[in-house]
Amino acid sequence: MPTGTDTRPFHPGPPATRAELEAYLRGSLARDRAHQVERQLEADPLLREAAEGLAMPGALEALPDLRRPDGGGGTGTMVLIAAAALLLAGGAWWLLQEREGTHREEPAAIHSTGPVQLERSHLTSIEPEIDGER
Repeated sequence: MPTGTDTRPFHPGPPATRAELEAYLRGSLARDRAHQVERQLEADPLLREAAEGLAMPGALEALPDLRRPDGGGGTGTMVLIAAAALLLAGGAWWLLQEREGTHREEPAAIHSTGPVQLERSHLTSIEPEIDGER
């Protein structure tokens, strides 16, 4: 029968911390808590896999030598991302301004009071073809 205020006899207890998991693997964890950790290992495949990795020869001794991976970006990376976003936004704005500018231009109005008079220099390029057809 459980003692204390816990009325859930099969509840695995609070989640095991890294220190508790290491103590469990070394065999130095208190018996009641070790039993709770065992139940958690049975219920949680991810925790069980982590414990199996820590149980490998030399793993616990090598833990202090491990270093955390870089966070993937610091202030410099954030500045570059912000600059790239600003550049993209500016380029999009410029393209939209160019597009709007070409659509707003209206064709010049042609006011003519009579027939259009062309100079002979405009017709010289087709003149040989016309002469050849006659």
